[in-house]
Amino acid sequence: MAQRHAAQLARAMINGEWKFNNTSIGFFKDGHLADGQHRLSACIDAEYTFKTLVVPSLGNDAMLTVDQQTKARTISVILDMEGVDEPEVKSYIASNYLKSFIIGHFSGGNKSSNTALKVFVNNFDEPLSKVIEEAKGILKQSTNRIYSLKSASLWLFYADKKNPSYKKEARRALTEITTGVSEFDDSPGMVANKVLLKKLKKQGPSITMNNRIGTTIKALNYIIAGQTATPKAVAFPAKKRERFPQFV
Repeated sequence: MAQRHAAQLARAMINGEWKFNNTSIGFFKDGHLADGQHRLSACIDAEYTFKTLVVPSLGNDAMLTVDQQTKARTISVILDMEGVDEPEVKSYIASNYLKSFIIGHFSGGNKSSNTALKVFVNNFDEPLSKVIEEAKGILKQSTNRIYSLKSASLWLFYADKKNPSYKKEARRALTEITTGVSEFDDSPGMVANKVLLKKLKKQGPSITMNNRIGTTIKALNYIIAGQTATPKAVAFPAKKRERFPQFV
C-alpha cells in the first residue's frame, strides 16, 4: 500500500473535501479485500465515515485489469495482489536485470513492460526468494548504506546469472563492501568498500546502481584472480565514458 496516497486521502476527509463518487470497494469471493485499501486505511486514520459502492464476489484475477489505463498500477502492486512475497524487491530485481540484459548496464534507457516483468518474476520466483533471504543475512552485519536490500539482492541475482561458478566470491565481495570487515586488510572488497564509502559521502543518495555494481564487479574480478587492487583499479567509473565492466 502507498502510505503517501492514503495520507492524502485522510487529509481530504479531515478537511471536508471527500465526495461520494462512482469508485467502489471490491471484495473477492473469499471475503478478502480486493480494492479500496487506501480509502479504508484513510478513513481509519481520519476517523471518518463515508458512503461508497461495494462490489462483492470478484474473481481472483479481476483486479489485475482494473484502471490499468488511468491508474497505471506498478508491477509491485500487481505482484502483491497475486500473493507474491517480497513484491517490491522482486520487481526491482526484474526491472534492473532486464535493463542490464538489454542495454548492458543499469542507468537510463530501457523500461520493461509489466507483462515482461511479471513473466520474469514468475519464472525466477524461487531463486529470487533465495537471494533476497541471503541478502537479508548479509545486511544484518552492514555498517553502511552502500547497499540496500533491493540493490544487494539484485547484485546476488545478477552475479549468479553472469558468473555462476563464483557464488562464494560474489557473496564475499558484497559482505566486505557492506561490512568493511575481511580476513585480509588488502582484499579488493575492502578497497571497494573505501571507494564506495567515499563516493557515498560525497554524492549521498545520488550514488548510482552503476557505481555500486560496476565497482563490485571490478573487486570481484580481482578476488577471483587472487590479486590485490588499488582504489583506482576497482572504482567505476575510473575515467569518463568508461564502459561498464564485465565478469571474468
